[in-house]
Amino acid sequence: MIKRLAYFLFFISFYSSLIGQSPTIGGYNVYYGFLHNHSNVSDGTGTDDNAYNYAKNVAKLDFFSTANHAGSIVAAEWILIKEAADKYNQDSVFTAFWGFEWSSNGHVAVINTDDYPGISADPSGTFVQLCAWLNARNGVAFFNHPGRSTSMQFEGFATPPSDKFVGMELFNGSADYTMHYYNDGYYRNDGNLNHFAEANSRGWRIGAAGSEDNHGGTWGTATPYRMAILANHLTRADLFAAMQARRFYSTLDKNLALSFKMGGAEMGSIIEGGLNNIQIQARDKDGEFFTKVMLFRNGFEIKTWEINTSEVNLTLPVNTFNDDFFYIKVTQADGYEAVSSPIYIKGGIFNIHPSCSMSSPADGIHFDTPQSIVIAANASDTDGSVATVEFFVNGNSAGTDTLAPFSIDYNIINNGPYTISAKVTDDVGSWTTSSPIAITVGTFSDIRSSRISGSLDDVEEKADGSMYTNSSDIELVYDGSNQTIGLRFAGLNIPKGAVIESAFIQFTVDEVSSGTCKLTIKGHDADNSESFTSTVNSVSGRATTSAEVIWEPAAWPTVGTAGTDQKTPDLRSIVQEIVDRPGYTLNSAISIIIIGTGERTAVAYEGSAGSAALLTVTYTYGTGSSISSLAFDKTHVRIYPNPASDGKVNIEINEGFEGGTTVTVFDIFGRICHQSKTEKNDTVIDVSGIKSGLYIIRLSNNNKAYSYKLLVE
Repeated sequence: MIKRLAYFLFFISFYSSLIGQSPTIGGYNVYYGFLHNHSNVSDGTGTDDNAYNYAKNVAKLDFFSTANHAGSIVAAEWILIKEAADKYNQDSVFTAFWGFEWSSNGHVAVINTDDYPGISADPSGTFVQLCAWLNARNGVAFFNHPGRSTSMQFEGFATPPSDKFVGMELFNGSADYTMHYYNDGYYRNDGNLNHFAEANSRGWRIGAAGSEDNHGGTWGTATPYRMAILANHLTRADLFAAMQARRFYSTLDKNLALSFKMGGAEMGSIIEGGLNNIQIQARDKDGEFFTKVMLFRNGFEIKTWEINTSEVNLTLPVNTFNDDFFYIKVTQADGYEAVSSPIYIKGGIFNIHPSCSMSSPADGIHFDTPQSIVIAANASDTDGSVATVEFFVNGNSAGTDTLAPFSIDYNIINNGPYTISAKVTDDVGSWTTSSPIAITVGTFSDIRSSRISGSLDDVEEKADGSMYTNSSDIELVYDGSNQTIGLRFAGLNIPKGAVIESAFIQFTVDEVSSGTCKLTIKGHDADNSESFTSTVNSVSGRATTSAEVIWEPAAWPTVGTAGTDQKTPDLRSIVQEIVDRPGYTLNSAISIIIIGTGERTAVAYEGSAGSAALLTVTYTYGTGSSISSLAFDKTHVRIYPNPASDGKVNIEINEGFEGGTTVTVFDIFGRICHQSKTEKNDTVIDVSGIKSGLYIIRLSNNNKAYSYKLLVE
């Protein structure tokens, strides 16, 4: 009897130790795993059976799914994938899902649908079509590795949000948050928000995920990173429901447990606006210490705790408003981090975001030489007050003003292009950023490069006009028949009016090829070339430049080579024609179109993002004349009274006077309000006919100039 009791107690103890392996926090168990992995069905190693077996019995993951490229799956393989998931799925031990990876305008992992696009009658070639396809099915979807591209993948999150999309990879493979979380997203006028915040700010309820994207057969053991799900039980039903609720987080430490609650509701929840209490809990199975906790509202940090503890338990009351979203990031002593899914605010207290627009200098203006300028913005808040206006030059903070009219003095030190924007914050912490303006200074040369950054940026159009948008290679140009190639390059930031000195595209060999090859290269004759699509004749249907370049490349004998034989001749005539178009801007994309005969096979974006085609342009800018260098500095010029209230402004020039000086007053929109000329060192100008506001006084002398702020009351 005693022996029997001992065995019973041992069994209870052993069983308790097994079920205790999953940490608990915030009232939930924490389960760790991945949902985006590959087998030999697409371009990975081993079968799906191998993958599930390895994830369960070697890596000891709690949950797992393969997500092979949908274009590589045939109907029989789809059945085998689901059978493998069912074979290894075991309640309370291991949860196996199944899925596929959609690869077109961005990559998407789709989990738990009964079918996949390859065997469905519904179209899903574009992102909009994929959303419609998903909305009719019971599954969940994740945005994959968005930081890998600068092109507007996923339609820039501008399409109507689909509730089937629940997460985004903040790490992918061995690439941690550096690439997939710490980045500037698709938009350049939103305060450098990353893709995660950009999606959530556009109405997509997107949680913080991540996946190993394993192609090499070491599913779950290649990195310590994990996606973690908060659920009651380790079953398909419970984990799927938790994913639908966005109750999961992304962690670079496989033992880290995290809970983020607001008003008692866990991460992923939707709650009503008002004064809500935040609770943050974190711990690590290995007892590692935490050093920092950061709270984000709408993608921007609003509170940071510097700590040194192995048990995090923080609370904070926060005023929340309709359409806000909040999330947290925790950092351990070894530098590993975790990011929670957001909590979303709907209803309750409403707040109208402040408005902001740049007013000075004028967009597109050129300064002949470096000098001090006035940067100004219009800012207002209809249901409160403006707290601060912060100005940014080339993405870096240049200064802050708290009183209207909002402006700063900025000293331009070097020649070159500059992008200027402003961010206004109201009295309750809501913010808005202005659209950026671009200026140029002096004469300068620059080298700009842009690599193909999305599957719809390097495409092949067959002889019948049909499009192939997700090939791992690009045949230049023969592939059963001579095809038309489209290559789109974004983010070059070449200013309008630049003189193109040289331009070329560097390819990398994907397959050995030889024989005669003659290619004709032209440009898309457009102000801003849009992404290619799966629509018939998406390349050949575009207008082309009159400039063209003939290329007869030598044989490509070695795979992986990217040398002079894989580099096009100089394409400057093509790029110059595009840059000279009247509607071209600094932010315009450029597309190259290639036709011809013969075959040279290059690596495509789908084959290797880092080896895709690379366009490099060298240009010179600034030979024209506009606002020139300063003849006076502020210690030698006195302007008073300032602010001006009686219509008269005195100007005294103590040094630097040579001949006549032109006095020009212009408003923040660049319109001239007063202009006069004086031969004296002091003069009085009449501003009585000018409305109240901020103005610029410009003193010009011997083709030199200096600008000063003037406030008229």
